[in-house]
Amino acid sequence: MSSTYDKGFRSKYLLTAHVVFVTKYRRKVINKALHDFKARDFQRYLPEMGMYVT
Repeated sequence: MSSTYDKGFRSKYLLTAHVVFVTKYRRKVINKALHDFKARDFQRYLPEMGMYVT
């Protein structure tokens, strides 16, 4: 990920985001299969948008 600032008219900014998934129920709804499936999705699609997972 590059840490360059975006520039606009009289502005300079760097946008970062932190995403947290919260489930509605206390029981474990994100099992290993779902976790692996979503991890593959993130690894596939996030680089196309210039993002990454740490």
